Amino acid sequence: MATGIDAKTQLLNNYRTLEYILLGDLRDVLEEELDQSNLTWMTAIIDTLLTTLPRELDLAESGQYLHLNQRDFQYHRDEFDSLLSEKHQVYVKLRELRTELVTRGLQQETIARLKHDLHTWMKDLIHHHRNERHLETRLGVNSISA
Repeated sequence: MATGIDAKTQLLNNYRTLEYILLGDLRDVLEEELDQSNLTWMTAIIDTLLTTLPRELDLAESGQYLHLNQRDFQYHRDEFDSLLSEKHQVYVKLRELRTELVTRGLQQETIARLKHDLHTWMKDLIHHHRNERHLETRLGVNSISA
């Protein structure tokens, strides 16, 4: 039987896996010509990310972050806080991009910039995940459960 922390760790793994799948889907949609169908798909992908990211943040705020019980790693509290802040900023930026995407739609003058901004956002999220993995590695934590 899994403990509460094991269940949270598995849930965190599931969220990360979903994020990576969605990033791939978003990348694919961004490479295509943006039409109403792709705009609908892009919005759906972003909406799913906007649902997943806060759930991951909720887990972190409950004391379970990076597959760690933060109470066991008090000396790294500043690093945890920095990563959580970074994750929150990534979330806020995506929410802003989603609002702009829905508000402006297929206006030609904004499509190229929005695509660029979404690519930049994806790089920011990937960079954030690398920072998380780096801290996990330094603390000797395996982030991927089998």
